[in-house]
Amino acid sequence: MNAITRPIAAGLLALAVHAALPAQAATPATVPAPQATVEGSHVVTADGVRLYYKDWGPKDGPVV
Repeated sequence: MNAITRPIAAGLLALAVHAALPAQAATPATVPAPQATVEGSHVVTADGVRLYYKDWGPKDGPVV
């Protein structure tokens, strides 16, 4: 490529890439996560797994 055609080719490539981006961005890429519930000292996930947790800090202490 010579000094004249290189900027023209680069401009056309940039235009083609820019034109393709909105079509890809319009499709939804995220799916909402299933919810978890708290039952006493267990967190129950959407698929039924029970996770035990224990809070060791004072009730009025800072959240870490």
